[in-house]
Amino acid sequence: MVLPPRFKQFEQALLEWGKQQDNIRAIIVVGSHARSYLPADEYSDIDILFVVSNFAPFEQSDTWLAQFGTPLISFVEYDPDTNTPEVRVVYEDGLAVDFPMLPAELVLSTSVTQADEKVVSMLKRGHQFILDKDGLTGRFSRVLQQQLPSRMESIEWCENALSELMFYCLNYAKKLRRGESWLALQGCNANLQWQMLALLEQVVLREQNGQVDTWYDGRFVERWLGDTWNTTLTLCYADQNDHSIAQALLNCQFFAKQIADRLGASPNLPFEHMEQLLKQTLDHLLAAQTHSHSAITLN
Repeated sequence: MVLPPRFKQFEQALLEWGKQQDNIRAIIVVGSHARSYLPADEYSDIDILFVVSNFAPFEQSDTWLAQFGTPLISFVEYDPDTNTPEVRVVYEDGLAVDFPMLPAELVLSTSVTQADEKVVSMLKRGHQFILDKDGLTGRFSRVLQQQLPSRMESIEWCENALSELMFYCLNYAKKLRRGESWLALQGCNANLQWQMLALLEQVVLREQNGQVDTWYDGRFVERWLGDTWNTTLTLCYADQNDHSIAQALLNCQFFAKQIADRLGASPNLPFEHMEQLLKQTLDHLLAAQTHSHSAITLN
């Protein structure tokens, strides 16, 4: 990969700064700038993994960011699973950088078999050490030899997720009927989309015997999900009007049954009954509407 001059300057500044910081044990390029498949383009952020002895200096002050340019905005967010910090910054020239962090104590003491799946997955896709003070290169190479557990969930998990999806379809329909249109719209276009995506991921994994990279958090879904199922997600989006929300909720309910069939879920799940309850709740909006999902077929 040919790296732009700004990145090379940034990398050199990181190296020189990191050498002087006892708290910094390793600096590793990850993400699109370190992988060969779907590599960085002009819109890519730079992802720099810090292995550190102490998070506090990075949480309490952002002055260190000025070592690499003039920052316009920066903030700290926390991984929902590990509660480890990630500092995000945009510099005045438009360069955006994410600095996720791992505790050195954990990295140095954890056995390979206990390595965090999300971190291992990220490293497997590509990484490049800028600085390594503790010989982590060898440890990481051993980590990368391990097989990641399958992301294929049990049929019980799938059936529970299908029940949750149907529950929220009806729940948001009731919100819409009550006049809480904004809440129904957000639920439809956010929560239900994530639930649908989680279920469709299971369909794709089963149909391809687990031999597909479904990435994480919806990354590159347009590539791995396929045209038919991407269309399914699109039909479950709503515009900002009540009729569109109602139709999207009906489509979600309709596709829940199609997904269940592909997954081999129990035929005893109450799809038809839940659809009737949904229609009864939305009858004031559906009286003059043709249900578009009746013409939808999945190949």
